[in-house]
Amino acid sequence: MAVVAAAAFRLAEAIRVRGQMSAAMLIVGIVGVALIAYGMLGFFGAFLSATASLPWSSGDTAIPMGRVEGAVTDADGVIYCPSSPWGRIQVYDRDKRFIRGWPVNAFGGVFRIHLDSQNHLEVATARGQMLYVFDREGHLLSKASYEPRSYSDFDNWRGTVVWIPTPFYLLPLTHPFIAWGVAALGMILLVAVTRQRRRGPL
Repeated sequence: MAVVAAAAFRLAEAIRVRGQMSAAMLIVGIVGVALIAYGMLGFFGAFLSATASLPWSSGDTAIPMGRVEGAVTDADGVIYCPSSPWGRIQVYDRDKRFIRGWPVNAFGGVFRIHLDSQNHLEVATARGQMLYVFDREGHLLSKASYEPRSYSDFDNWRGTVVWIPTPFYLLPLTHPFIAWGVAALGMILLVAVTRQRRRGPL
């Protein structure tokens, strides 16, 4: 919020100092502030969700996924998609329509998923070294530490890469790097509009 407020103040101050600003420049400045706000939302929203500071109250809540690495598919064609940035697993049917989702306490870190012989979903976290087992409805069946094993022991849980249809304007919510890129673009636009032009020689 402080970053967005500072960006808005900078634009307002530039308007005040110049007295007048062309409509085009004003629009570019507003777009810059909006992109900064959207980028911050994408980054900090994911951070709060992954650290369990933003708990989800409903399994019906769908987070934009976009490109997913490490997805697994069961015998019925149901697709399980992990989202480490959001600390969440989302389930889709064979036509990639959202079914449900649930949080994973991965302590803000990455995790991998795997289907066992009983069609239960196993989840190994890099941080905390936890091994969770969920049923296909998202109910937690068991949890335990996998020590003294290491996270690298689950390297074979690679899954596949899938694309979950996502409108382009929601892509900043799919990964923090994209969110930061959007915020950086907004900052570039804002600086271009508000920077003071150098005065020529008298």
